[in-house]
Amino acid sequence: KGDPLSILDAATGSGDQPRAVVQFAREHGWPVHITGLDINMKMIRFAREECAGFPEIQFVQGNALNLPFRDRSFDVVINNLSLHHFAENDAIQMMREFSRLSRLGFIINDLHRSRVAHAAIWILTRLLTRNRLTRYDAPVSVYNAFTPAEMEAMAVEAGLKHFKVHRHFPYRIALVEEKPEGGPL
Repeated sequence: KGDPLSILDAATGSGDQPRAVVQFAREHGWPVHITGLDINMKMIRFAREECAGFPEIQFVQGNALNLPFRDRSFDVVINNLSLHHFAENDAIQMMREFSRLSRLGFIINDLHRSRVAHAAIWILTRLLTRNRLTRYDAPVSVYNAFTPAEMEAMAVEAGLKHFKVHRHFPYRIALVEEKPEGGPL
């Protein structure tokens, strides 16, 4: 307890991650303040509507490649399922920005590119949905995602020193930077 944990959710989309974090924090009595950032103003408006009952969350428009905040403005930066939308050089720049902004570290959670994941998502989208956008976008997203080795190489290129790449189900990878001066995430 004490000061709220400050979190930036970069590329927040509809704000589903901030809502989930706030609900978890409320259940445990932990104070938290989350800033959701997205480049798309329509998504910001939608996220504000979706999060109307969450005063712990605010939304701002901005670019994840050039974040409009001072160094170490947040305890933690999170990014969920958007890295695959960026080219490698831009992904590296995002890692640098997330590290610059965070006091404790950051977490990037994204898809794990593999042949098995691509085949599985192709089959599942044909079995479970008739939505043409989903049938197209889901396999393309897996195809555009990074492998754990690529994620690690990008973290090194970004100049990160204290990071780990984790694989988790289903076909996900997470890059976690834990700054030694900040303690464990």
